Amino acid sequence: VLRAAKKMGFYTSVANTGTLYPRMANELRGLIDDLKFSLSTTDATEYKAERGIDGYEKVIESLKLARSLGEQPSIIATATPESIWGMEKVIRLAQDLGVVVLLGPVFDFCGNELLAKEGIEELKRLAKFDNVCVNWAFLEFYLDGGNQVKKPRCRAISSTIVISPDDHLLLPCYHMHDERLKIVHENGHSNLDEIWKSMHVQNKRKEEGTWSFCQGCTIWCYFETSFLWPPDKYFFLNAKSKLRWGREKAKQFIETKTRINLTRKLPGSSDKVMARVGANPVNAENATTGVPSGGGCGTCPSANPANVDAAAGVAVSIGLKDAGSGNGNGNGGGCGSQNAGSEVVTPVEFISSSRK
Repeated sequence: VLRAAKKMGFYTSVANTGTLYPRMANELRGLIDDLKFSLSTTDATEYKAERGIDGYEKVIESLKLARSLGEQPSIIATATPESIWGMEKVIRLAQDLGVVVLLGPVFDFCGNELLAKEGIEELKRLAKFDNVCVNWAFLEFYLDGGNQVKKPRCRAISSTIVISPDDHLLLPCYHMHDERLKIVHENGHSNLDEIWKSMHVQNKRKEEGTWSFCQGCTIWCYFETSFLWPPDKYFFLNAKSKLRWGREKAKQFIETKTRINLTRKLPGSSDKVMARVGANPVNAENATTGVPSGGGCGTCPSANPANVDAAAGVAVSIGLKDAGSGNGNGNGGGCGSQNAGSEVVTPVEFISSSRK
């Protein structure tokens, strides 16, 4: 998928838990424009309690490996009511690793507790540090109560095409979809374009954000692209966030290529944390016997890698190079995962419908 997307000129983004990356790193090298690893704590015990696996050191290994291969990885840090107050340690770790951390609040999906206003204010404070990005539009949207069905801001169908691994177009979105339209492939072509332009799908587009389950929704995957249009306060706050993201990634690139330190680091050091991981991030045991399974991009509240098939270890986001969608300031909202045995399958592709 990634190789085909690059040939077509798409901007590619992969969000993952880091458990499968070492096995695939060499094959993926150069195919990912925006590589993200999910990490919301610097404590291995807390990581296991959150994820269900002993995967903390694997994430650090993956980050080191990605940098050694010339990639420009980032960390996605999801702030929950429990983890928010330990985010300074995550930021310090990101600074020491020379990567950018995308910091955002946990979204509502499975009855989980959301951040209170105090938590959002803490995110705003943390956003002042180097190597930290937040999406100001989403923070404002979060405080405003999320999507409102009487005045919907969600553009999930218009801005995003969600395709399941078994080739179905999911409507209206992955997390809350109630319709699966089969994509048929014949002679090297598919009927996706025909399905997308059909009257049925276009009528669905007119209803996006208005269904009962859309009320109060803060599932980040769809709002980053939804904020691209029309111009309103979220549009401009999103643009502000993109500029910050570009600056931080440019700084990361310069530091990597020149060894010049441009980062104003937080007091303290995470050297002891990183020292627990060997200098060589790839070891023969993991390469031959496999790694623990991971679910989705690892940021959804329901993502428990212990219960998700290993094949669903990553989520791929693909957008046109200059469209400004499907990349950049994605935060801890995640892109979904389901327990094994569920009817719903984990999405492999999120393809932006924005055009140059």
